[in-house]
Amino acid sequence: MRHWRGFVIALLFLLLPVLLSACWDRVEIDQRGFVAGVAIDKSNRKEETSQKLGKAPELVGTYQMLIPSGLRSGNKDAGKPGAAYFNLSVTERSMMALTARMSAKTSRTPYFEHLQVIIISNEAVQGNQTDFADILDFFLRNNEMRRDINVLIADGSANALLSVKSMNESYPVAYIDSTLNNYKKTSYMRPESRIGYVHEQILKNVSFTIQKISSYADGISLTGAALFDSDHRFVGFLSGTETGGLNFLKGEVKGGVVETNLDDQIIDLDIEHATRKIKARRENGHYKFTVSIKAEGTIGKSIQKLDVTKLSAIREMEQLFAKEIVKLSKKTLQTLQKKYKKDAIGLGLYLYQNKMMSWKEMSENWEEGKQLFTEADVEVKAEVNIRRLGNINQSERE
Repeated sequence: MRHWRGFVIALLFLLLPVLLSACWDRVEIDQRGFVAGVAIDKSNRKEETSQKLGKAPELVGTYQMLIPSGLRSGNKDAGKPGAAYFNLSVTERSMMALTARMSAKTSRTPYFEHLQVIIISNEAVQGNQTDFADILDFFLRNNEMRRDINVLIADGSANALLSVKSMNESYPVAYIDSTLNNYKKTSYMRPESRIGYVHEQILKNVSFTIQKISSYADGISLTGAALFDSDHRFVGFLSGTETGGLNFLKGEVKGGVVETNLDDQIIDLDIEHATRKIKARRENGHYKFTVSIKAEGTIGKSIQKLDVTKLSAIREMEQLFAKEIVKLSKKTLQTLQKKYKKDAIGLGLYLYQNKMMSWKEMSENWEEGKQLFTEADVEVKAEVNIRRLGNINQSERE
């Protein structure tokens, strides 16, 4: 018995150093390089072919690194004493190589757990040489990354967006990240494209859209959307109006304004809620789809001649707003079917989920081959309910 007791005590003493070494891989917080945003562009440098790397194009990665002391001082000018951030650019042929090269150029260990946005230029994912999924693969596999990082496609230089000026944020990425939430106030923006959502679309092999971002003299714009096909290749951009129609067709409108004309004057509906339902029936070997949209909102602007307290006036406005939503949706549908030939609405996904036997017959020819999507008969219906008239019934005297 004494022999076993001594053995147990000796074993505990041997294990004690192991238990005390739980932080073997720790990095002190003042030695971390906090990466807030990453921008990926295609290099303009003349590419050198390599037998080992093939024709993989060079990428320029720009990393926005935060300076904690600068965040306290509120200095927004990069490169100046007390600045809140600095941008570091490197050139390589893969994301892993970009990060490795960047690590060799900064005195602090790159740390991605606080990464907020990934911005990729449309040129970097245009054509067949660069795979969009390959770029995202690095971020999806890294254990420091979160699934809620926002992914954006830049119309033009992604690098330039990490240097935009902001009046009310300490660094450009914070300005961009805050603006992304404004999709609840306008239907001309797509909902946030988080990396987890984008990964799901890639795995489903469906066409999808991602938030578009562009820069201009006074800041940034998030109007519009970037369209990708089922092979996750960049196809083109949708305008703000087309994006608004897409949001209605997908039932993803969280807010925004619908305008229409009544007696040669503008009236506005402030959208508070919108849904959509899809139905499909087969006729003569082809499917006919019906997309039914229901929207609710508040009158944002009325006209002096209209008595908004009368039910007949309310019904007249509801019909006009419904026609405007149908018009907006059909414009988007026309663009997707005839110009891009890509089903970003999700009609094919509906058939996959609800008409599996029929979908197996046509899946290979939906967007490719015979391109059945381009010939699909889609009827759009809309119903609008005005729930409130705003805070006043009359804005001026007759």
